[in-house]
Amino acid sequence: MRRVFRKSLSGALSYRWCWSPQPGPSYPTPEALVETIRRQGPKESVWNLDFSFLPKRPSTQGEDVPDDVLRSCSVALSESALTVKRLSLTINSPEAVEVAIRFLRGAQLPALRTLDLTLHNVAFVQNERMLATLLQSAAGVAGRLAELRVAMITHDIRSGLQWGQQQRVPTALATLLSASALESLSLEHLVMSSTSDEETLVLNAAILNSCRGLRQLSLSGSASLLRCDSFLHDTLMGMPRLEVLDLSGICLNDVQIQKLLVSLRVSIGGWHNLQQLNLAGCGLSTWALGLMQNDLGDPHPLPSNSSFGLKVLNLSSNGIDDEGAFVLATVCMRCRWIEEIYLRHNRITEKGAAAICSAVREGTELRVLSFHSNLLKDEGLLEVLRHFEGWPKLQRFDVTRCRLTVRCLPSLCIALLSSKALQELVLDRNDLRLLDTSDVTGTTGGGVHLFAFDSMRSGIGSADIKALTSFEVDRRDALEGRQRHKGTGPANEEKKFNSTFIGAAPFERLGSALASCAELRSFSASGCSLTDTAFLSLTAALQRCRLTHLNLSSNPLFTHVEGIEALGRLLHCASEALEVLDVSCTGLGNVGIAVLADGLSDSVSEMVGEPPLRSLGALRELHVSHCRIGDDGFGALADVVPFMCSLERLFLDGNQVTSVPVVVSLLGKLSTLPSLVFVGLHGTLSPRSGAEVAVCSEYSLLRRKGITVHV
Repeated sequence: MRRVFRKSLSGALSYRWCWSPQPGPSYPTPEALVETIRRQGPKESVWNLDFSFLPKRPSTQGEDVPDDVLRSCSVALSESALTVKRLSLTINSPEAVEVAIRFLRGAQLPALRTLDLTLHNVAFVQNERMLATLLQSAAGVAGRLAELRVAMITHDIRSGLQWGQQQRVPTALATLLSASALESLSLEHLVMSSTSDEETLVLNAAILNSCRGLRQLSLSGSASLLRCDSFLHDTLMGMPRLEVLDLSGICLNDVQIQKLLVSLRVSIGGWHNLQQLNLAGCGLSTWALGLMQNDLGDPHPLPSNSSFGLKVLNLSSNGIDDEGAFVLATVCMRCRWIEEIYLRHNRITEKGAAAICSAVREGTELRVLSFHSNLLKDEGLLEVLRHFEGWPKLQRFDVTRCRLTVRCLPSLCIALLSSKALQELVLDRNDLRLLDTSDVTGTTGGGVHLFAFDSMRSGIGSADIKALTSFEVDRRDALEGRQRHKGTGPANEEKKFNSTFIGAAPFERLGSALASCAELRSFSASGCSLTDTAFLSLTAALQRCRLTHLNLSSNPLFTHVEGIEALGRLLHCASEALEVLDVSCTGLGNVGIAVLADGLSDSVSEMVGEPPLRSLGALRELHVSHCRIGDDGFGALADVVPFMCSLERLFLDGNQVTSVPVVVSLLGKLSTLPSLVFVGLHGTLSPRSGAEVAVCSEYSLLRRKGITVHV
């Protein structure tokens, strides 16, 4: 049994037990595997059993797995589970189903409080009744459960499961739900299209009977449970303690939204009394948002000493436009103590963003604001930034893919100066290319001004002539590199020259503003077209920040030695705190890795002590995929990885290595790291070289330690 160290969200230690009963890299004999289970199992209270490594019949070695080996492993698991409090099972093959059923039937789990079942549909396609058997077996150990999660992962839609009564799946699931009084229930992505209304009623009744004290309910992607009106009418009405509701991924029509709001009004006094509401991807219309607004009651603002209890609101992927944003603004105005607002993947523009932010201008508890993938542009971001002073506790601000340019940076810098609590800033996939003088003044290389309407053109009636602005003309201008300006005045009067947009000046100000954020821990600028010039301007100020996460991937960076040395100085200054570094898809190459591994040049060597990578003792994740690193770079990396004592994941995919001994040497050095769980080498080696690496002793040693190596 291979054990992998993990950290759970609760902060407790979690161990992932990925095991195979076949002799191989994990254990030399089945007896050694059973002995390890008996020795290590009772010491652990959190189990994550992943049966992904079970060989399929017939096995890859041409021999079937002896049934007595499977039985002995299942018995060993059952006997060692007396102290387990949290159990997670990952089932992805028919063989895994058999082992899991044997384990659950023979296990005594008096301390079990949390059960997590992750089921792959391919494991039940051949024999769908095995799903019912597995659920019934789980019901036998669920007597004292407080938290239950059942999630189905569909690999092939064409081979969907039949949840009909013939396979007894609805009854088995109802039995599992009725086994104990739950406080948290998650039924995720259960596609029960073949289930009749009567069978759905049975499930709803089971949920109602066992979940009267439910505090958290997640039905993400399980639209079939809402097919009957009984769930919205009876089941939700019977949950007076509900605090968290997640219906993401379920397309709800206006009638269903209306019924949902009525049920929540009866059970807890209204949807606004929830602490967390997730309606991402539900297809909410403007009329549905109006229903939510009307459910708040009195349209006038509440007194300053009263508010609703909603803390987290997620309305991502609903296609909300500016009209819907105006309605949503009224909703946000009533929820004064809201802490997190997620509006990812909507159609909110400048006007809608201004309305929403104006509504929460007194949101003193606001901690997270995400406009990811909206049509804000620079003007919309300016409207948002005007209200930053009213959010003194804002910790995370996400404007990924909002069509921003470098022109927004001066306003962003001013807002950051007042954000003392900001911990994470995400600017991914915006166009932050440097501007020169011609970009700001609107002139081309020849100094010719182009207007859609030119009042200065000579000729009779020329003032009434309007240039074409069709798609063909726009395409022609793009091909010829011309920039067309709209208006009747000269370009230099329409858009005044502003030196704060030119060259590296905006990034110098951005760096200074980030340095003023004392709590800043994460900065992400992936895919922003950053160049070494811009990065050099940022680096000097970022060295004063205690960053734990730095993402500079997918940028044309480190094409010059100056940029690499700037990264080295930044890493050395952040060595005590930096945990995640992502420089994938950059021009780092062999030279960059060598500089970071061996140290900076003599001209700046007095500024640092040991080499940058060697000083990263707290680093947990290192992403250097697709950086054109070759044999020399891998050799340099092998010399420094033993000093990264906290490293858990190393991503080296998509690089260019031809020497197998270099990779083998790196794997040997990685085997000395105590916390390592994953090494990615996909696409770095040729198929032949990958096969040679897979049979080396260093690779086998990593596998025996439970480390996943993706070649």
